[in-house]
Amino acid sequence: FLRIPGMKLEHNERRIAGKPGLAGRNYTTPVAAIHLLHALMNPRRLKPETRQRLAGMLGAPSDGGRGISGLLPPGALVAHVRGGTE
Repeated sequence: FLRIPGMKLEHNERRIAGKPGLAGRNYTTPVAAIHLLHALMNPRRLKPETRQRLAGMLGAPSDGGRGISGLLPPGALVAHVRGGTE
């Protein structure tokens, strides 16, 4: 639904969990990640339902709001991205 140069997402987490070798087919550059976040924050770029879906994909805080996200104003969007190890 979004075409961002430098970002390719072929497989979701569920599929990768069954076949870890597929993870290498998903990639992003730092600049592409910034473009994704910009699109998420720009209400004119995405439909509200698409913004909500993307925000849900980025996940909820695992610290129950006790960390950095708990210090932000109500309604502030915080993306929680899990890093991989190789």
